[in-house]
Amino acid sequence: VDNTGANRFKYSLLLTQVVDKHEYVQGGVQINLKGREGQSEREISLTELDVSRKDAIRFRFKYFQNIDGELTLPQGFEPREVVIVAQSSGQNAQRLEKKFDWQLKGG
Repeated sequence: VDNTGANRFKYSLLLTQVVDKHEYVQGGVQINLKGREGQSEREISLTELDVSRKDAIRFRFKYFQNIDGELTLPQGFEPREVVIVAQSSGQNAQRLEKKFDWQLKGG
């Protein structure tokens, strides 16, 4: 995540497939930010923070896919954690959930 000022941040997510036999994998990704707003804990979906993403993030790739964009945090929201849930569809459907501390690069 890179800070571009005024509570706006650029983000980038790289999805990869680490298998011997590469076949197309497809599904959806949900990204949520957990943090604090005033005295309350709050979780916000990326679709609420990135005006260019009105729908869920879909993926379809054989080797890798990069997903990037820009989000704007609400005034007074202090993010602490990023939660990413990737759910593939099809015969060998899998669900993968990862949590990361909120970290900034470049400022």
